[in-house]
Amino acid sequence: MILGICEEPSILNVMRLIVLLIKILRVAVPIILIIVMMLRFASAMTKHDDAALTKAMKSVVPNIIAAVLIFLVPSFVDIVAKISMPNSDYTKCISDVSLEKVNQAYNNKMDKLISDAESSLEYSDYTSAYAYLQNIKDAEKKQEYVTKLDTIKKLIDAQHQTTPSTPSGGSEYAKVNYSNFKWTTYKQKTGPLLEYYDNPVTYFVYGPENVSDLNGVSLPLIVWLHGRGEIGTSGGILGSGLFKVVNDWSKYNLDPIPAIIVAPQTPEQGWSNSRNINTIKALISYAKDKYKINSNDITLMGHSMGGNGVITVSRQMKDTYSALVIMSGGSNTKVGNDADYFSKIKMRGFAENNDYKYFFTSAQRENDFVLYNGTSHGGIPQKAMTEDTNKDGISDLIYWLYGDKAKIKQSSQSESQGGSSGSSSSSGSSGSSGSGSSGGSSSPAPTAKPITKSVDINAVNSALAATVKSHGLYTRGAVVSVATTLVSKLDSYNYYIPYQLGGMYHRGNAWGLNPDWGTVIEHNGKMVLSGLDCRNFVIWTFKQAGLSLKRGLMYDTEAMITKRGDNKYSDISMGKPGDTIDAPGHLMLIVKNNGSSYTVAESNGVGRVRIFDWTYDKLKADGYNVYNMDGIYNNTAALCPMVAADRPYSGSCHIPKSEFPAYYGF
Repeated sequence: MILGICEEPSILNVMRLIVLLIKILRVAVPIILIIVMMLRFASAMTKHDDAALTKAMKSVVPNIIAAVLIFLVPSFVDIVAKISMPNSDYTKCISDVSLEKVNQAYNNKMDKLISDAESSLEYSDYTSAYAYLQNIKDAEKKQEYVTKLDTIKKLIDAQHQTTPSTPSGGSEYAKVNYSNFKWTTYKQKTGPLLEYYDNPVTYFVYGPENVSDLNGVSLPLIVWLHGRGEIGTSGGILGSGLFKVVNDWSKYNLDPIPAIIVAPQTPEQGWSNSRNINTIKALISYAKDKYKINSNDITLMGHSMGGNGVITVSRQMKDTYSALVIMSGGSNTKVGNDADYFSKIKMRGFAENNDYKYFFTSAQRENDFVLYNGTSHGGIPQKAMTEDTNKDGISDLIYWLYGDKAKIKQSSQSESQGGSSGSSSSSGSSGSSGSGSSGGSSSPAPTAKPITKSVDINAVNSALAATVKSHGLYTRGAVVSVATTLVSKLDSYNYYIPYQLGGMYHRGNAWGLNPDWGTVIEHNGKMVLSGLDCRNFVIWTFKQAGLSLKRGLMYDTEAMITKRGDNKYSDISMGKPGDTIDAPGHLMLIVKNNGSSYTVAESNGVGRVRIFDWTYDKLKADGYNVYNMDGIYNNTAALCPMVAADRPYSGSCHIPKSEFPAYYGF
């Protein structure tokens, strides 16, 4: 246990501060006691008070003993510990806890994270290591780690690019006749599962009755766990959750789902009882036998109670699933002893509010959680299953699961497989970034206009720093001028930062222009132009002025400032430059209050970061609120200890000057 403490740098740093405090107290307290004793003598002698003098003399011995004990007790305890545990790590850990040792502990942990990423070549391990970089204080060492991580990233990318999903770019899955896929309902203790388990619950199977429709293709399997509202035995729940989405699939103009789906219906609360587990195991065995399912491509997916079920069931069947999809579940669930399992398995979460984010945060998978703020609880399955952000006719989630194998229409050009390629719009909305790999080659790339080839980055960064310094750090003027300077400078180059759903800036800890903006990157399993979404654009503008907002918050400006939400203006017209406007789906920065409208800076779903005008009436009609950001500027926000994007500035929203890049000239 001591060894674990000594290897954990954050705990070691606390211990260093405690040791430092003890050293100060062991000297300061005896001195204070002696001073107090001397003052008593001086007072008694000045007043010629014999009684007080006698009392002061009697206190000499106790005070001296107390001073000596206070000075010696820590040393005595240290000596006893060393004698009783001569070979323990106590002496290494406690006796000399210096700042250098703490920094070395951070370096050691960073080395371990990099080693894990090198060994696994998994995106999750790479992102965990990259996120930990903020703890490394030595600039030279930090750059060394950045270089190593860049190399690892290239290896990971190369691994996914050189391991094709199918021999012919997805054409294998296109051989399947999806037009004959349908739901079949089997009541309790009936149907083909009886060959595998004698007491199955009601269950549903989505696939072709005749396996010849598969044309010899081995499809993946999805195991669906329903929510509390579908508890029962009747089987009449095909109009809700995933069932409804699949039944209505043709209206979304998306490629078919290239998977067999099995879905048990539990008659009671929860999913982890033995009967449910045995039914799920039987369904998987049945699907493998009938449809020749690929054992390495089984996804466990669920909504609400079923989302929690994904967590609890997967704990009991860890070797079964290749991916987990949690929809509105896991809010009060902890990773516990399974932290390693949940931190590494391919996993994605979707929910209507941040209540469900806790599980992903505890699993260190926050970037794999997607917030659909403004979507109803029951609407999450439809939203998660059908969103198509780059409008290639393939659901983002399906592409994340199956990569190029999901490209069915494009490969086969078969109208018998359901509608034409279409889109589902996400204009003005902002999601959470994800790090899942597609497992195959990329979708057709959008046209890139990299910022490095179009803009003098150093010149723009210098202009940003200059305007911040002219307005003053941590001020409204600095934040607003950053936004307007960015847009005007880039306009002069005939360039704009692309809107990217879920886009945020990681490189260089979000200072200045991101060299990746405008390049083609993989995001949520698709190839998109790297840019910013609305939330992260606002966070970026505050960062350049030295103000750190919590990256994990989506649009919850109330929670960002106070626990009560009393920073919301009572009248939508009361906003000032540097305040924010938000509603479910969009976040904007106020540049100017025009009396009947606001000029705002925003990254908008129309495709770019821009300056734009919104009238009060339009904002009211669309359900927006305006929020006073004074708590961030004057460093009094109730959540300031929590709002630092990577938590390096405990207790403050103001970033120290020492953390600014060199071009600021501090």
